[in-house]
Amino acid sequence: GGLVLLNWQSLWINATPTTPTLARHGTGQFTITLPTVVGDEYDESVGVTNNITVNLTAAMASLEGTTFGFANASASGNLIRIATADNTGTLSDLAGTTILVVGY
Repeated sequence: GGLVLLNWQSLWINATPTTPTLARHGTGQFTITLPTVVGDEYDESVGVTNNITVNLTAAMASLEGTTFGFANASASGNLIRIATADNTGTLSDLAGTTILVVGY
């Protein structure tokens, strides 16, 4: 099992186009790592780059589709941790399931 990045958006995407790094750490355990620092469009327009530290304080995850299960997310700094489980509460990769993850 593993994560596949289908789509992503951020406030800095036009200035810092680095996509997140996805990793699997065991059954039903994943991380999404964002850049440590980013720039925004205004700063880029005046020649300043990568001057904003990414500091997420929370995250949420939800399953999309017909698979019944659970997804939990937490965030700290530039890292989002995700845990997924099947309908019995057992950690599972939930293969083929789309998960919406929001970090803020």
